[in-house]
Amino acid sequence: TLLRWLSPGIIQTEAPYQTKAKISSILKEESCIDLNVLGKFFNNSVEKIAKFSVKFLASARSGLLELDDASERNSLVDMSAVGHKLKSSARTVGANGFADLCHELEQFNLESDLLKAKSIADDLHPLLDQIALNIQAYLEQNNIKQIIAPTITPETLSEKKLQEQF
Repeated sequence: TLLRWLSPGIIQTEAPYQTKAKISSILKEESCIDLNVLGKFFNNSVEKIAKFSVKFLASARSGLLELDDASERNSLVDMSAVGHKLKSSARTVGANGFADLCHELEQFNLESDLLKAKSIADDLHPLLDQIALNIQAYLEQNNIKQIIAPTITPETLSEKKLQEQF
């Protein structure tokens, strides 16, 4: 990763990214997250799977806010760094489609197409929403009484900060 950032003249020879087709394919899957992957770490403990899948969701939502900020600043380097950070945790919980998109984002460097990177960043939001629905279904199926909060956006975050001031 560092070599790619420090060597912006290196041009990647991969085929152009087909983000819309990939996100459409991932969203058509019955589940965008395979919690069995997480279950292997915790001997299939329902409580621990629930706990860490919800933690992943919170972390990923925060990461998407960082990604949106980097996108608004047109910072490919920061977008790539956030993609790297999100990819690892997504793989750990079994959100492999999400992780694949993060990996694609991670591959961008200063010579890359900013619009393609922004497109990937935008596509991560509906995918994370679908992952949240899958996690909520898992919680309900296992009689775990935890409601997953709606997606946090910069607007709702600003509203929350205003409410905390008063």
